[in-house]
Amino acid sequence: MTKRELLEILNVRGWFLAKDEVGDVFAILSLKDRVISVIPNVKNLKTGQAVHMRESVSTKAFSKALSHIAGQDETYWPLKTRFGSPFHSENFSAKDISAMLDNIKTWGNEINLEAELAIKRNLPTQSAGTLPLYHLAALALNKGQSTLALYQDAFENDDRLGFVPYISKEHILRSLEVSNGQLTTPQAE
Repeated sequence: MTKRELLEILNVRGWFLAKDEVGDVFAILSLKDRVISVIPNVKNLKTGQAVHMRESVSTKAFSKALSHIAGQDETYWPLKTRFGSPFHSENFSAKDISAMLDNIKTWGNEINLEAELAIKRNLPTQSAGTLPLYHLAALALNKGQSTLALYQDAFENDDRLGFVPYISKEHILRSLEVSNGQLTTPQAE
């Protein structure tokens, strides 16, 4: 199995193929209330091959809101990621890959999206990395205007509430725009 063959199977099975900002290929499957993404990879080993699909699940609304809050063009943002173990085989068939994709789809459908959004809403403002953006997006989608208004007031008074340095007043304002319905987002499920 080559990576090209793997990508062709994804494409035939209805996954949309795209490249991220550094040129890595990922695939997206849009379902009714969620989006599942994989980053497919094939590695040749001494004793066969390993196929690894780093999978994640999100919603269109979450990705659109987070993209807006971050001040970026709309892109996919994972709500829940699973770093699954690679699958090993002497030689993968299309049937093997289809079974893996079915397993990933089942996993993605079993994720309780509201519970994942609640986890993000309840993150502390002192969270590191991109988690503050996730926190703001989850609050905004849950109509958390009162909390976001408190954040805005604090920022206006030079109290950053422990947010990482890259979070600015503009991030808070864009969060309020989403929360107040000024950004048209797909229905969050």
